[in-house]
Amino acid sequence: MNKNLPILIISGQDDPVGKKGKGVEKLYGMYLKYNFKHVNMKLYPMMRHEVLNEKDKIKVFNDVLDFLKV
Repeated sequence: MNKNLPILIISGQDDPVGKKGKGVEKLYGMYLKYNFKHVNMKLYPMMRHEVLNEKDKIKVFNDVLDFLKV
């Protein structure tokens, strides 16, 4: 993979698939360990697996838009 590509990892903090944030944090740490330059992670409290369908989904959409603007 190109280590200069921007990466955004998003997940709900209550997502059992992401081990309630622990798996997501582990993935984020692995990217950093292997010297990826532009890695961002967002864990959303009180959200589960489908963050784009949650009650506060506008926050998620805005965060993704902000990421894409960079």
